[in-house]
Amino acid sequence: MRLLAAINISIAIIEDGNITYNDFNTHVRGIAIYDNKIFVAHEIQNSSYYEILVLDFNFKLIETLSLPYKLGEVHDLAIHNNILWIMCTSHNKITKYRSEYDIFHLNSILIDDNIYILAHNLDHPPSELHIFNLQQQYITSKKIGVKCHNIWKKDDEILVCSSEESKIKGINGFELDLSKDNYFLRGVAI
Repeated sequence: MRLLAAINISIAIIEDGNITYNDFNTHVRGIAIYDNKIFVAHEIQNSSYYEILVLDFNFKLIETLSLPYKLGEVHDLAIHNNILWIMCTSHNKITKYRSEYDIFHLNSILIDDNIYILAHNLDHPPSELHIFNLQQQYITSKKIGVKCHNIWKKDDEILVCSSEESKIKGINGFELDLSKDNYFLRGVAI
């Protein structure tokens, strides 16, 4: 049995009673094995942010996963049904990443006093509206609609096109049904 452990700046490999270490130049936290690959949260040099590295068992880099926002301190990783779950302690957030395709499908942005990014979420509804301040610090996320597109503001309401439902929905409860023959609503201009 092979056991891997993230230890400060190293990954310890324990196999057949022997321990070997593979050193990194920054902190590693959270580790998972899936499909003969090692997934490890690795601190980006000179920052307090982490990225997820995918390595082979010779510790050669296969890829660095691209996430839609910066990860703060990561404490654990788990993989289930092809989805990587990331425990991001400093943000009190659980992030999920599906490696074989773009699970978030980020497709719309609105910038005013904040930055609003709409994640369609493909096959994992509901869609989510992620809100950041202008310094790109995460504020909150709101679940809204199904397979959403477009973001706009009307007074104090933030609206999206809930394409799968053929509705315009607002985060404060506004809803307008535009369904006609089960068409997929995509695109609104104000």
